[in-house]
Amino acid sequence: MGTNLDVFLEVENCHVTGFQLFGHFDLPRYVQLYALLGSRSHVAREGLQPVFALRGLPNDLDENSLEEMQKATLIDECPMISWLTFEEVSVVWEHLRIHGTHPEFFAILVAMQSLQQLGFRTRLVYCFDQ
Repeated sequence: MGTNLDVFLEVENCHVTGFQLFGHFDLPRYVQLYALLGSRSHVAREGLQPVFALRGLPNDLDENSLEEMQKATLIDECPMISWLTFEEVSVVWEHLRIHGTHPEFFAILVAMQSLQQLGFRTRLVYCFDQ
C-alpha cells in the first residue's frame, strides 16, 4: 500500500479573515520529495534529511481544509502532518530539483508564487498517511 501525500493549498488575503482552502492535491510518489518533507520511512530509505521539522497542523487551519483532510485521510491516525509557507516551499524545491523533475510540485510552487505576487499569502498543509 505505501505512504500517500495529500497536499492542501491555503490562501489568505486582505478580503478574507484567515486562510481558506484553495486546492487539494494528491501528489505522486516522489520518494525524494517525501523524504525532504519529513516522511520517516522515506528519510531512512533515501538518506535525505527533511528540510524543515514537522510542525503538526497550523493553529488557524481553515474548516474546509480540515474537512477535506478528513475526507482524504484518517486525520486522527495521520502521524506526519505539517505545513510550509511559500518561502519554505521554495527552499524545498531548491533541494528537490537536484534529484530530477517533479512537475506537480513545481506547478504548486508556481501557483503559490503567482498568488503571492497578487498580494495573497499562501501556505501548504500536508499529511502523509500510511
